Amino acid sequence: MEGVELYEIGQIEIIKEQDHRIYARVAEEEIRYSLDDDLIFCACDFFKKRGYCVHLAALEYYLKNDQLGQEILLNLEANQEEKETVETQVTFGGEFLKSIQVPRQSNIYRISAQGQVEAGTNRIIWTLRIGLSQQDKFYVIRDIPLFLKVIEFSKPYMIGKHYEPALRLEQFDKASQDVLNFLLGLIEEKIDYHIFFQNQGRHLYFPKTFFEQGASLLMGLDAFQFDHQLSSYHHLLFQDFDGQASLFSFRIEEKSNYFEMEIFEQTGLNFFYRGQVLFSKGNFFLMTKKQASLLDALRKVPLDNGGRKILQFDTHDRDLLASTLSQFKCLGKVEAPDSLQIQSFRPSFYMDREEDGSIRLDMQFQYETCLVTNHNELENLPFASDIQLEKQIFQLALSAGFEADFHSWRQSLKAEAVHAFFQEVLPAFAALGELKISESMQDLYQIQKPQVQISSKGSLLEIQFDFQDINQEEINRAMKALVAKQDYYISSSDQVYYFR
Repeated sequence: MEGVELYEIGQIEIIKEQDHRIYARVAEEEIRYSLDDDLIFCACDFFKKRGYCVHLAALEYYLKNDQLGQEILLNLEANQEEKETVETQVTFGGEFLKSIQVPRQSNIYRISAQGQVEAGTNRIIWTLRIGLSQQDKFYVIRDIPLFLKVIEFSKPYMIGKHYEPALRLEQFDKASQDVLNFLLGLIEEKIDYHIFFQNQGRHLYFPKTFFEQGASLLMGLDAFQFDHQLSSYHHLLFQDFDGQASLFSFRIEEKSNYFEMEIFEQTGLNFFYRGQVLFSKGNFFLMTKKQASLLDALRKVPLDNGGRKILQFDTHDRDLLASTLSQFKCLGKVEAPDSLQIQSFRPSFYMDREEDGSIRLDMQFQYETCLVTNHNELENLPFASDIQLEKQIFQLALSAGFEADFHSWRQSLKAEAVHAFFQEVLPAFAALGELKISESMQDLYQIQKPQVQISSKGSLLEIQFDFQDINQEEINRAMKALVAKQDYYISSSDQVYYFR
């Protein structure tokens, strides 16, 4: 029987329309119909063999020729068009999600780091290796900048005999990713990054600014090692250097006419970055420039015939030696005799004007146990004096026109120099200790306080100055100085007077 005949004898029954499909019964056979050929189905044996049958032909004739069937088909086509529009949109979204997905990685890699001291340059360089996380075998990364570019752009890379078609950052463990991100940041900056990759890119090198940060990141790797001399370290410590590290010590002995200092240094030390980083037994000590400079000077001291590092100082340099002990203590323990213990002092100054107009300066240094009034007494003290304060005092004496001595003279003051001497030089001495000046010195510095009277005459103000005990000629001189906005005037007898 043909499909048309089944339609004409009323053998077609529409059961339902659902999910862009039509469910019907044709001559007792169940049919599922759709505009998508893959979804069409009939329960008869002929359809199972051929994919087409008379039942399907009858239903299609019904949908195309029967009025009700045409309405059902139009509704199906409209729904199908809407479905295809939605599918197009969601397909784009699905493809977008696929494009940003990180592919599942069957292999997880890790980086290892091995540090060593480069022969000839005494620089710390690092060899990087790559290996599978579940294996102990690693392969040297022979060109680190190229390797970083491979990771940055997901390029293929040979790891031993294994070919990785697209090596990505996500294929590494967390610690390795931290290291690689740090190194990728170096090559992204618009700087000459080749300083970080030495020996044609085979070795990694950190300048001092990056050393602690870079080495700390490498220590986070599962496989880390630093080789120094005959030892290997799997963990390193960084700390600021101080005298408590017990790496250096100084022993000073007092001989008959000199002091002798022996310098002791722990064995196995190494110095990096121009002496600003010191290594000892797994510890990196970061030194200040002042510490590094002093240590550099001590390292240049030659060994004597007995293999000792000795410095000798004249007894005249005792105070200077004592003042530098605090610097040595910044490097290590210092053993010194009591004669190098510094005692401070309180200076006192006395100034007098001699008959010829010159000015005499007498000074004394008062210590806790004695009074010093000359250089001979100063040099024969049984203890060290505060040489820095001594230098400050004697330098002030020289700048004021005196000598660097306990008793000295300077030439008489010119009239125009008196003001600066009393307003600047004398306060400088007073700031260092007790200052006394004689009456004859005080006479050089006269202060006049004129009485000022102000009265009104019409639209004018009348100002009167009354200089007591000063004759008219001196008053005229004073008025000229006031009009000239001077702080002083010089009398006819070369006496200097100051206004206050």
